[in-house]
Amino acid sequence: MTLLTLPDLTVDLVPDLVALCRAELSAGERASAVLPVCDTLGALLGGACDPRMRALMATLSLSQAASPGMARLPGGTCWGAAADIALVLGMAAHLLDFDDDETEVAMAHLSAPSLSAALAVAGRSSFEPGMPEVIDAYLTGCKAMLLLGSAVNPALYLAGWHATSVLGVFGATAAAARLLALDEAATAQAFSLAASAACGPRGAFGGEGKPLQVGLAAGQGVRAALLAQAGWQGAEGHWPVRAAC
Repeated sequence: MTLLTLPDLTVDLVPDLVALCRAELSAGERASAVLPVCDTLGALLGGACDPRMRALMATLSLSQAASPGMARLPGGTCWGAAADIALVLGMAAHLLDFDDDETEVAMAHLSAPSLSAALAVAGRSSFEPGMPEVIDAYLTGCKAMLLLGSAVNPALYLAGWHATSVLGVFGATAAAARLLALDEAATAQAFSLAASAACGPRGAFGGEGKPLQVGLAAGQGVRAALLAQAGWQGAEGHWPVRAAC
């Protein structure tokens, strides 16, 4: 067994992550998001047509009728918990492995978890953000993954962890926290809660476990943000400094 030594993420990076969720984004940054968003939507639509998606959806409590707080699956009349919708979208976006891949810093697919979380939160009943807000949330998720990736890679990836899954839960949390307009304290708690779900081995590569990990990251990020909005708190200093692998 080896030990992966990481920086003290609680002290060093949580304030930066929280600040990302509230930072202004430039017109240039929004324009740069158009191509990867369209690319991810195309990958998502391709994955959604795959028969394996029906098997996943059969395990979830989905409905044809909306209830307060539920989210609509984009392009259809199917409703479910926002975290479940994010899971479906994240799985579909990565199922065929055609989604974008950033290989230098995060060493991860940035768009699948970040965009899936943003779309799921945006699809909640009685919640109608504009497309600029969705794009801002998506960009915030991608930036969060890059920020964390700069601190933990390449060690994280080389130790056998699936960076898209491990970092993606924080990207999804950032996207959801921005759309939900969480205050600084709640946003920090959302990231702390998300740390409980940061996982995923590269040993899953080659099977459905790999895209499932991406979907789970998107869903768990949304769940962490919603629980923080409801007042849940993570333990102080919850982010582990050393991980056994």
